[in-house]
Amino acid sequence: MNFKIPSFLNPILHEKKKEYVCLDTGSGYVKSIYIADGDIKKFSVYRRKNPPVKVFSEWLRKEGLNTKKVKIAIKGNNTLIRYTPFPKVDKKTLKEVFGYEISKYIPFKAEDIYFDVAVLDENYSVKEFFLLVAAAKKSYVDSLINEFQQEKINIDTITLNNIALINLYLNSKDTESNTVTLDIGASSTLLNLFKKGT
Repeated sequence: MNFKIPSFLNPILHEKKKEYVCLDTGSGYVKSIYIADGDIKKFSVYRRKNPPVKVFSEWLRKEGLNTKKVKIAIKGNNTLIRYTPFPKVDKKTLKEVFGYEISKYIPFKAEDIYFDVAVLDENYSVKEFFLLVAAAKKSYVDSLINEFQQEKINIDTITLNNIALINLYLNSKDTESNTVTLDIGASSTLLNLFKKGT
């Protein structure tokens, strides 16, 4: 398996692949989609009765997609997104530096999570960036990866559901207007506010 942890943000925000299979492990429904050459080729929604990996694995085999690389979107109590100012540092070392300070910004222990950061506004203030921080508990992610490995599913990327929603907006034609995106799920709601693409 070629999956590298963590990769919550950048591979999703700059996605350019023409073909991929995606899974949303939602709490009420399991959603699957196959996209090729910019078009939706196959799509499914199943009420979540069985573990999502089992449902997804059966769908992949049925549709003949079990050799494709898969992107997974996760959400719930094991994940977290924060938007926060942070002192300006060299961007090449931003993630490393933020890692030393992360316990100030999220309620999880640093050693218990995978995380990633992205600069949303380089000019937030004279001395600060405005950051997007995404985190997920290692125990949850590792357990999920193990389940996928048992089903011989090739994971390419794991991201947070809200990051996928942000990506959808950022890849739309009009990102200069002020916009709100809203995902009303079975057990939680995700809200994003965009100010001219930020």
